[in-house]
Amino acid sequence: MDKRLFLKQYPKLYPLSIFTDCFLLSLPFALVNGYLWVTAVTVSFVYSALDLPARHAIKIRPVLPSPLFMKSSYLWHAQQRYLLPVIWILIAISIVMAYLHDNYNLGIVILAGGSLVGFLATIMETEEIDFIRMYINTKHFTKRTLLETLYNTTLYLFPLVVMLFILFPVERMVTLLFFPAILLLNVQLLWTKYAFYPSALLAGVIFFSGLLFQLVLSITLYGLVIIPVYTVVLYFIFLKNIRSIISVDETGINAVLTQRKE
Repeated sequence: MDKRLFLKQYPKLYPLSIFTDCFLLSLPFALVNGYLWVTAVTVSFVYSALDLPARHAIKIRPVLPSPLFMKSSYLWHAQQRYLLPVIWILIAISIVMAYLHDNYNLGIVILAGGSLVGFLATIMETEEIDFIRMYINTKHFTKRTLLETLYNTTLYLFPLVVMLFILFPVERMVTLLFFPAILLLNVQLLWTKYAFYPSALLAGVIFFSGLLFQLVLSITLYGLVIIPVYTVVLYFIFLKNIRSIISVDETGINAVLTQRKE
């Protein structure tokens, strides 16, 4: 909407800017498969040329509830309820296509890339600071958010991992290693978000920089030892920031109660 307002005087530039964004996002598909990339570019062109976001012909949008996610999972039931099922279906279709073409790399790349996009959009969704203060204390917030992230990630990925595990029995060890790696990645994403809250931009930069750092370290056996250290350091930064946010609120509440008593 902001982009539309900025380019209101130049209506032809808005679809072009949307296509440019979509085209840049489609470039990784070219590394996987040429036909897949052409399909992505074609969809991007149709999406931008028809200006689908601006069309209000469809008054009713399908509500896709997530009954299997934990009921208290605020982020997993919020705006991204439309995105997560669509990504899940596309990943499942891509895994079947990878099986038909006997291409395990395509399946694991789509699973990893699609999961990362879905989880980024879900976990990195911004919310008001009252959402954090609602948990009253740091221990409760840490426990609940960690439990929700691990549970929902497992529930979301498990059928897809099982599908890949059955269809590609030779690469089962790689598939098994993928599952805990994504769980760890989501935990780090959660802690990075709230370690640098409310700056989503800074959290995103730190997360991708840390991800690149860990990928470089994972090449060597000694580098793998540093990954838990990185996670622990990130956890303490996360605790410090959350404690400061909640303690400020507690201080304010105590001050109000004191004034009322007086």
